[in-house]
Amino acid sequence: MQGFNLAKNLEEIEQQFRHVFDDIQEYIQSKFGMEKAKQSKIIREKTETLLQSSTNLITGFLGGLATFGLILVYTFFFLYYRNKFFNFILMVSPKALHQQNTIILNQISKVTQRYLTGVFIVILILAVMNSSVLLLLGVNNAIFFGCLAAILNVIPYIGVIIGSLLPFIMTLVTKNEFGPALFVLGALWLNQVIENNLLTPFITGSQVRVNPLSTIMALILGGLIWGIFGMILFIPLIGIIKIIFDHVEELKPLGYLIGDDSDEKDDNTQKIKRLFKKLKAKFKS
Repeated sequence: MQGFNLAKNLEEIEQQFRHVFDDIQEYIQSKFGMEKAKQSKIIREKTETLLQSSTNLITGFLGGLATFGLILVYTFFFLYYRNKFFNFILMVSPKALHQQNTIILNQISKVTQRYLTGVFIVILILAVMNSSVLLLLGVNNAIFFGCLAAILNVIPYIGVIIGSLLPFIMTLVTKNEFGPALFVLGALWLNQVIENNLLTPFITGSQVRVNPLSTIMALILGGLIWGIFGMILFIPLIGIIKIIFDHVEELKPLGYLIGDDSDEKDDNTQKIKRLFKKLKAKFKS
């Protein structure tokens, strides 16, 4: 509803934006003595230069979209032939390891689902945080911009910039003041810091049973190797690696190192349950 409301008021917003732009040009003319015509000429020249230099960026973006399309195709066929991969691994492994490999494969199949659940939870929390902040600051269509910024946050770097600039521009146009617009930008930046350092490591990492430090290192390594897609894919990948580590005796210390404390909590819970069972059996006897 807020999206439709924004679309209806685009013409009015455009007029307000022109008014704000004229005010900025008048301020520059009064303070620095630069005429509006000269300002417009400089802006036009810079825009042309930016468009020329952005050709490589657009080409890279289109290449990234093509890569993403291929990833979707690969994912579809991996899912379609998942039983073949499952049987293949069992066929090439000794019969003595079939039970262990079956457990490993079943656990691996749940990692992506847990990761997507964690991502959805982070988006939901961030949408509530952004919308609340924008509502408190009196931004028009606050819920729309708050949810949009949360969804765009899935795209590292670019998504954050776009998601923050849109409500900043909206506030600047409607309020016609830099103060409230800067407050909006600062509040969204603070939410982003909380998301990067608390929500994603603890929520997303916990869904794949990996501690926050390993999650952050996976994000950095994924970004260095495969860019944006690496940052998205490396968290479930490190979750898969942990499962393999946990089921190979020689690699268990590494699994413990990158894992969270949930395994220890589960062990303690099982110990408590066993203790209660013993006490109950003794009481009955």
